[in-house]
Amino acid sequence: MKKNTAFITILLIAVVVAAVLSIRLFVGQEAPEPTPTQTIRPPVTETPAPPVTETPVPPAGTETPVQTPEPTEPQETPGIETRPPLETDPPETPEPISVSGSFRSDTGTWLNIVADWSAASDAEGKVQLTLTVSADHYSLFTGALASAVELNVNGEVYKASSAEIQYDGSARRVTPLASFTVEAPLGNVPVSVTWHYNGRYSGVELTDIVASDVLSIG
Repeated sequence: MKKNTAFITILLIAVVVAAVLSIRLFVGQEAPEPTPTQTIRPPVTETPAPPVTETPVPPAGTETPVQTPEPTEPQETPGIETRPPLETDPPETPEPISVSGSFRSDTGTWLNIVADWSAASDAEGKVQLTLTVSADHYSLFTGALASAVELNVNGEVYKASSAEIQYDGSARRVTPLASFTVEAPLGNVPVSVTWHYNGRYSGVELTDIVASDVLSIG
């Protein structure tokens, strides 16, 4: 009986020891910690920036030479004749005109009219005729007369008032009556001047005193 009890006791001890060893072995083998997953990214390749080219700045006072492109010869198209451009003559510039002269009336008395004229071309080539009408007289008394002097240039009529004359001397005198500046054509231009005097001089009745001539302009 004692042998059975001892055997049972030894068996229980062995079971306990085996259980303890199993527990230690189980606890000792702990589960390995999970390894963190690493995301592998492709390497980033940086594109190098293009080199900066600095344009040299010429110093102050230095002129930069300008490259003139070489002229290219015109290419001829087959079958098409190339002709040089037509040369046109430049417009002729008219030569300036400057002429002058005078003409007078002949009443048979000591009272007449004198026309002093000059003609000149302006920048546009137009001819301007300037004419001054004067009385050639001795003693003379006349008031100012409206539209008493009449100028006819190639059929164009212009009028002006005559000036007053109060002269009681014995010497001969030339007194301006009126002046005109008008446009005139080129060539031989008929011109006449009339003073509507409507009075007497040296006992002679003088209604109109007329002086005329053909002017050569050009």
